[in-house]
Amino acid sequence: VWSIALAHDRYLITGCSDNELRFFALRSTTTDEDDTFTFPPMNNEKTSEDQVPLHVQYLGSIIRKSKQRVSSLNVDNESRILACHGVESFGEFFRISTVDEIRTRLRKRLLKARKRKENGDEKNEEEIKIDWDISLIFTSLCEIKFDGKIRAMNLFMDTNITCKIIALTLNNKIDIHSLNIQDKTIEQLPSIEKSAHRTEVRCLAFSSDDMLIASGSGESLKIWNRHSCESIRTIPCDYALCCMFLPGDHSVLIGCKNGSLQIASLDSASIIEIVQGHEENQSIWAMCMTSDRQSFLTGGSDKKIQFWNFELKDEKENNSKKYPARMRKRLSFEQKRSFDVGEDVLALKITPNNRYFVAALMDTTVKVFFMDSCQMFLSLYGHSQPVLCLDISSDSRLVITGSSDRNIKIWGLDFGDCHRSLFAHDDTITAIQFVPKTHLFFSTSKDNRLKYWDADKFLHIQTLDGHCGEIRCMSITHNGMHIVTAAHDRSIRLWERTEEPLILDEEKEQEREAQFENEMENDEFILPGETNKEIGLATLKTIESLKGAESIIEALDIWREEKLKLAEHEATQKALGKEIPPPPRHIMLQALGSSYTAERFVFESLRKIPASDLEATLLLLPFDYVQKLLSLLIYYLDRFQSPELCVKCAVFLIKIHHGVLTSSHQYLNIVEQLRTHCMDAVEKLRNNVGFNLAGLKLIRRQIEEQNDVILFADATQKLTSNEAKKRKKRKSSAAILTIKGTSALA
Repeated sequence: VWSIALAHDRYLITGCSDNELRFFALRSTTTDEDDTFTFPPMNNEKTSEDQVPLHVQYLGSIIRKSKQRVSSLNVDNESRILACHGVESFGEFFRISTVDEIRTRLRKRLLKARKRKENGDEKNEEEIKIDWDISLIFTSLCEIKFDGKIRAMNLFMDTNITCKIIALTLNNKIDIHSLNIQDKTIEQLPSIEKSAHRTEVRCLAFSSDDMLIASGSGESLKIWNRHSCESIRTIPCDYALCCMFLPGDHSVLIGCKNGSLQIASLDSASIIEIVQGHEENQSIWAMCMTSDRQSFLTGGSDKKIQFWNFELKDEKENNSKKYPARMRKRLSFEQKRSFDVGEDVLALKITPNNRYFVAALMDTTVKVFFMDSCQMFLSLYGHSQPVLCLDISSDSRLVITGSSDRNIKIWGLDFGDCHRSLFAHDDTITAIQFVPKTHLFFSTSKDNRLKYWDADKFLHIQTLDGHCGEIRCMSITHNGMHIVTAAHDRSIRLWERTEEPLILDEEKEQEREAQFENEMENDEFILPGETNKEIGLATLKTIESLKGAESIIEALDIWREEKLKLAEHEATQKALGKEIPPPPRHIMLQALGSSYTAERFVFESLRKIPASDLEATLLLLPFDYVQKLLSLLIYYLDRFQSPELCVKCAVFLIKIHHGVLTSSHQYLNIVEQLRTHCMDAVEKLRNNVGFNLAGLKLIRRQIEEQNDVILFADATQKLTSNEAKKRKKRKSSAAILTIKGTSALA
């Protein structure tokens, strides 16, 4: 059952993984019959002798048009409309009839049944049988198609005949519809849309002044203001895979999945030019601009690298009859040449000195070509899977590459040697970029993390967590003060560099602690003597259990120290033959008060451990401290201090260290004392519980005699009947087993 709904406080609707909605009637034994409709009994309905305040009766089911499971069931505030939706983009709506409407429909069916009878006038109403089904109460009303897959829905009655329906869809949009329940007409009202993308963001770019951010997705290109983080332009386009601002920052060049290059104008908020840059339906994966901003390169899955030059084209500014057309210059581009590399181009960069361009190919290699002649200069190989991203430092000396094999490699551009290979992330590396004018770089991955690195010292500087999904793309400002990232969680996050000093040792220590905590939580306990792997402890080893074990060890050390001090003090008094001042107590005991003993300190440390972490904490104790703790448990049981806790700890510790405890006579003495004290403590607890129970029964009898009532009569009767049924069932099953065993032996 994925969802349930309640209508009129008497109908229960359930939605499951199949395409049926099941309906149940809830009947209260305390409700008057005049206020509810009496349903006819079902053929397979079983009556029970138990007196329960609520009866549930199955009414029937309705087949939905959707074959998928039910995601949610909703009923309006007046219980007149039932809404049902699955994981698709449409919802189904049913009308819920009132008691008067049900009776009216029954009368109509009765009249029709009379007419179908040959001697209908001579028959009474009781003699005429009519078919009763769920359609008397729930009738299909309509279906509404939404713009995206539905994730949540709500509805309410606006007037007596109109119902407002609000649905949250997967494409980040709230659709509102008005439904007329009389003529079944549907009116779509204005929708509520957030100024964000409807689909996943695939590319990001900063403008030349770092004030604007361009983000491209499957349906549009959006321009954002970096200061206000608000969308200022939305330009519909094809599926964008890469983008960059053109010189002047008045337009953005988009590389699309269908192989086209599109120029989006920020002034008109529209696509002003479309050029088929690569073969049709061949994705453009990468584009980059030269440092002089006069030309750019594009690479795609058609195994070609295209060279383009910017140019100014004349176009008419307006074509109205009132004003004559004026010509103006507009930035455009034209193809200069084409270069076939033989493999799909996944990433592309030009060195800042415009001498080389570097291309990452599908065959896991990275090749460096001369910019003027397109001859190959270097071939960088070492990745085991295709390289998805690369970047070049500002001094044109280093190349960094990120691959699906989760490694980052740092190459020298002079000789093509690999300076270092870093195992950087836990999943595919999706983007990598140098901070301008430095050898520091950032990397993103499908493991939801943004990491900061030093390419000279090969150090991991910092890890930035924030995204809840796979990070797809990244862009850094020209001054390196801001970073923008976009992820599969459909969020765009802006990161700002602070002036706070970063200490690498502290970052490494925090990373080690997080890794250690993760390993502790994933580790499983191994119990000595356990052979069945399906049986284990319910708790996991956590930082809380480690802290609890440390607190017990510290308390036991203090107790041992105080015990040795008292022993030395008594020996000194005996040797001198006179009383001397006692030694100073431990500073922890002094802070807690003069009446706070070392035994009480250990007991409080043990009692403060949560019950869920107690077994995990005891399992982490070394055996020397286990022996000390068992001796103290005997002390606590002798004084009847929290016997439940002491018995629980003693039983668990003996179970874990059974082999060592039973191999030495010294430990056997401790085990025997624990057995005796545990039995005495449990017997005393049993006597206390029995005494209290007898007292409560006496008080109950006195109240019943004084007030002439029987307390808990219904509960007692139900409990007695249930116990009788269980005994009867056990006897019948035992008889069956006896018969089977006899036949088998025969």
